[in-house]
Amino acid sequence: MKILDYGCGNGKWFGRWISWGALPGNLTGVDIRSEAIDIARQCFPNCIFQTMIAGSMPFPDESFDVIIANKVYSSILDKNIRFQVAKEMTRLLKPNGHLVWCDLAFNNPWNPDVKGVKKRNIKELFREFENVYTRSIILAPPIARRLVPFSWILSEIAESCLPLTRSHLFALLRKPACKG
Repeated sequence: MKILDYGCGNGKWFGRWISWGALPGNLTGVDIRSEAIDIARQCFPNCIFQTMIAGSMPFPDESFDVIIANKVYSSILDKNIRFQVAKEMTRLLKPNGHLVWCDLAFNNPWNPDVKGVKKRNIKELFREFENVYTRSIILAPPIARRLVPFSWILSEIAESCLPLTRSHLFALLRKPACKG
């Protein structure tokens, strides 16, 4: 499978994917920060890394089986740019390919450069995609900072049983097969 990490940063997830069986030559990462891409190339020289310019990428249509968007959309504040990025991801994903999404579900009141993404926003961005799985995950950091030092078990219970304490949204979407 060919995998694209859209917004890969320094490539920190690439080691995990390789350990899970992904072939380095089939892993591609893109990011707008060239310094992060330089670090990723040093750490994973057998993978493919590309600095994005103006949101489009030099890959043919339907190049990837899986696209990963990990904490990408919460950093894109402009609605039009969010739609442009979704359009580009859709172009690059093969029919029956999967989009793996993980992002903040809530605005960060201390960081105006972050805007949470709700389930309805994902549906708006990827209207034609099938929602395979969606779940809120990750104990919200302000809660975790207070609860974990007190009790690891209570923090596990809060994250497992109290959805309102979770700060991120995980979604697995499938691009429909070509019609015709």
